[in-house]
Amino acid sequence: MTEPSFDNPGGLNSRNGNYFYTTDNFFVTYEWSNRFSTKTSYTLEAYQYDDSAVATLSNRTSHTFGNEFRLQLVPTTLLVAEGRYGIVTYQDSTLDSTTYFALGGIDHTFNPRFTGSLRGGAEFRSYDSDGDRTGPYFEGTLNYAVGRRTSVSWNARYGIEEPEVSGAQSRTTFRTGVHTKFDLTSRISSTLDAYYVHDQYHSLTTATAPIAPFDENSFDIGISVRYAITPLISLQAAYHYTDVASEVAFREYSRNRVSGGLSFTF
Repeated sequence: MTEPSFDNPGGLNSRNGNYFYTTDNFFVTYEWSNRFSTKTSYTLEAYQYDDSAVATLSNRTSHTFGNEFRLQLVPTTLLVAEGRYGIVTYQDSTLDSTTYFALGGIDHTFNPRFTGSLRGGAEFRSYDSDGDRTGPYFEGTLNYAVGRRTSVSWNARYGIEEPEVSGAQSRTTFRTGVHTKFDLTSRISSTLDAYYVHDQYHSLTTATAPIAPFDENSFDIGISVRYAITPLISLQAAYHYTDVASEVAFREYSRNRVSGGLSFTF
């Protein structure tokens, strides 16, 4: 990848060259009875940047293990109690940490076209070399199929994320966004995405030159159009606008980006 992604927790919010990002989820569910089940999960996430200066700060791998206890309250509502344990390992930085999440939530089907999921609770993070941090945690999603050709999804997340700034220990981030897909015809489809991110950066107390805490607000909106020449070949065009307002002046920027291309599916 080459561009920042505002929907990925922990990603950079500015262009910093090519990078590799992956998130892989695995889970197993077991139904103990008609109303009670458990779901055990594992998530692997990794960032690798080509730019050596960025890589020194941000190259890392995280492993998250989770277990949900799920009670079917009514056919459309599932109550959830969940625990997660996360391990973050940096390639060069000293920000290695472990985090425990204690969460409760609900999965609900409003109707066949409208579903939602909510988790909330607290996270308790311990750094190998820079103390502890505790804070509230929240995540939620809504998915709505407007019709056969249009769908809308909303997601939001609040919690502690990895920093991207030298001298920062972490950031407390609220991020929310909407993704809309339109199938205009059998060959033409389009997407519209809009994201807002608010970051509060925290000082790294063990740093030689710690930064002062600061806030940052990011807005990103994009629209894309895809034309399927064949089931395997398509043309694509896209426009993106990004604006970052920061209490640190040199981090502020706004940008318009236009792109186009041809894609092949194998």
